[in-house]
Order: sequence, then structure tokens, then C-alpha cells
Amino acid sequence: MRSTMRATMRSTMRSSAGRFDELREQARAHFQARRFREAAQAYERATALNPRHAGSWAGLGAARMALRDYRGAAQAYQRAVALNPRSSGFFTSLGHAYRLGGNRNGARAAYQRALALNPNNRSAQQWLQQL
Repeated sequence: MRSTMRATMRSTMRSSAGRFDELREQARAHFQARRFREAAQAYERATALNPRHAGSWAGLGAARMALRDYRGAAQAYQRAVALNPRSSGFFTSLGHAYRLGGNRNGARAAYQRALALNPNNRSAQQWLQQL
């Protein structure tokens, strides 16, 4: 009985992983085609299947940025940096979401964190100087 249950769980995990990958590919295709609402929806479904994948949260943030949903983008990027706190790029994107959403202090802190991780991050350097 236990071996049957384990086999069922492995099969379910494999099918969830496959569905997750499929949703991420759909999201990327929508984003590249500039169908940002559909991209955001696919990333939302992907993050629901695998909430521990930082790249999917960052993708959701990018789609929301394109939709000018800066608060929603910041929330998605916050999840991305919480899962991968060593990504200068994720912190830079969080800074952009904060800046465009009117949160200068949050933007400053995010850009500073990005630069602490990668002092050569030109985008973070540029936008930090402009705040």
C-alpha cells in the first residue's frame, strides 16, 4: 500500500512539474508577444503550482510592470528577492517597481542592496543617482 501511495505521489509531482514548466513557457511566449495580461495570468498559475521558484515571481513582476501595476509588481519582486536574496537583478527590478509606484525610499533601499551584491550594476547605479 505504501509503495502504491509513493508511486502515486511521484507521478503527481512529475505531472505538476510538467504543468509548471508548461505554464512558464506559455507566460514567456505571451510576454514576448507583448500579451502582458495573459503572461501575468500564466505566471500567477505557475507561482501557485510552485511558490518557491524565484524566477516565476520575477516574471510575474515584469508582466505587472508592463501593465503599469507597480504595486503588484513590487509584491511579486518582493517574493523573488525573498527566495533569491543574492540576485542583484531582482533587487534592481524591485527598485524600479518601487520608483515607478512612487516609493522613493523603497527604491533607494532596493537599488543599494542591488549594488551591494553587484557594484557594477549600471541600472541600479543610474537610477539610484536619479532619486
